[in-house]
This record gives sequence, C-alpha cells and structure tokens, in this order.
Amino acid sequence: MIMTKKIINVNSFSGLVDIYNKYQRNGMIIELESTALLLQSANFTNEEKAEILLMGGHQWHLRMSSKKAFRDNILKILAQAKLWNNNYNSFEDLYKDVDQLFCKTKYIGPLTKYDIAKRLSKSIMNPCPPSTFTYLASHSLDGARILFGEKVVKKSAISMLIKTSKFTHYFGNMSALDIENILCINRDKLVFLKKKTTATITIDILQTCHFINVNIKLIKKIQYFFDAISYVNRDKIKYRKLT
Repeated sequence: MIMTKKIINVNSFSGLVDIYNKYQRNGMIIELESTALLLQSANFTNEEKAEILLMGGHQWHLRMSSKKAFRDNILKILAQAKLWNNNYNSFEDLYKDVDQLFCKTKYIGPLTKYDIAKRLSKSIMNPCPPSTFTYLASHSLDGARILFGEKVVKKSAISMLIKTSKFTHYFGNMSALDIENILCINRDKLVFLKKKTTATITIDILQTCHFINVNIKLIKKIQYFFDAISYVNRDKIKYRKLT
C-alpha cells in the first residue's frame, strides 16, 4: 500500500479534533473492529485468540527474545482465562478482571493491561468500551499533563483515569476512547497548541490498515479469515497483506 503524506497546520484544539476525526480516528476503529471479528470467530483457538489480544505496537518489549518466557506465560494465562467469553456491566469491571489476572505477572504494566481490556471491551457479546472515565498511560498521560498541569496529573503518575466530562472544554463530546487516542498520537502537538503556537501535523493519508505483529502462521490464518468473510465492509476495514 502506497502512503501519501500530507502536512497540515493546526492552530487550535478544535482544529486538532477536526484533523483527528478526518484522518486519524479510523486507525483505532479498524483495530478494535477487526480484533472483535477475530475474537468472535470460531476459526481461532484460545491460544491464537490470546496472541491476537497481544498484537500491536504497545507490547513491543514482549516480543524481544529475552522476554519470550514471560510472553509465553502471559499467553497461557490469557488462553486459560478466556475473558472473551465473559460479559461485563462496565469497562471498569472488565479492567478489574484483567488487572487481577496479571497482578503478579512481570512485564505487564498499566498500558498493556489497558490495551488488552480495550480490545476485549469491543469483542464481547455486550460491548462495554470506556465511557465514564478516560484511561491514561504513557503518551496519553503526557498529553493530559500538558492540558491540566502537574497539579492534576502528577509527574510521578504512570497511569490514571480522569472523568471523560473533564475534557469537554478541549474536545467537546468525544468518546473516552477517542480522547485517549488523540492525546496519545498528538502528544507533542499539544505542547504547541497550549502555547497558542501553530502545530504542524504530518498525516499518512492511506494509513488505515491494522498493523499486526504476531507469528507468521497466525498472520496467514488471519488473512484467510478476512478473505473468507463476505460481510466485512471493505471501505471501513482494510488490512495489509503481510506475506
């Protein structure tokens, strides 16, 4: 897939929201919707579904050779728990289960737990994505710190949640998932906007595919799965041939 880059100047938070809705939001939607399709399918074993939950850039350290034993243990825990078969009343209940599942597991931090819970929240029979609270960690936490200052978001914090309604001044009625995403991918741009200085954003116009990094056999199986289903809206869900 050929990527076309476009440079856009933004001079306000509302402008940043417009750019996000037009170009950047689609990547998150694709990740969550394609993950949901995979986890709901009977074509994948519990072990493969566990790998699907760990795919993505945030878990890069778990793919290092020195972490293989820990990754294998994490996959085993996920496969045995089969959380994708459960139903939850809220995202908080789901996150609590994920947090307890890995409370004593090395190399699983707040961001990885959140990513797993977020993907699960759109994949279970009664979806329960984050709503009341916006979950923050790593870059999204830095973005919130820029907006609210260190009196609200402590410099020592590694993760936290803030009521989604607190972001209305900056992002209107955006969902908790969108707020977390926009804070993460535009962390550096928020510095300029906070200073009333125009921020320059480079957009990959065609970057709408779901990037996955798992074993080759599973990648092929995922490709065959997407080739086989006819009900996928291919204008909305696109994927990259990885072989």
